[in-house]
Amino acid sequence: MVVMSHERTKILRAKERRDLMPAPRVWTEAERQQIIAARDRGEVWDDIAPRFGVHRATLIDAAKKMGVWTPDKRTYEVTASPRPFADRDRNWWPLPPGHEVTWGAINRGTCLEGVEYPM
Repeated sequence: MVVMSHERTKILRAKERRDLMPAPRVWTEAERQQIIAARDRGEVWDDIAPRFGVHRATLIDAAKKMGVWTPDKRTYEVTASPRPFADRDRNWWPLPPGHEVTWGAINRGTCLEGVEYPM
């Protein structure tokens, strides 16, 4: 079979790309135990990854493959936003454009606060 020159170049370029790719990381049992111990202490993935010189996502992927992945135990305080119209009937008509309630809510904390709606 005769290989055309452009096909040969394509094959050589693909080989060069493979040579440039880093070898896959092989995780040792000691590193696995370090990850497990860090997670047991409550450390998050963001703090563990730099110790191994890898990105957080790389460490999480490796932990999943090793079977030691656990979700972060961060707690977040969630507060419901105030409901300004909770006392009103839910079936009221929509307010017209520029109404002081809606215009004020949209512009509160901006440079347009206190400016009247342009008619």
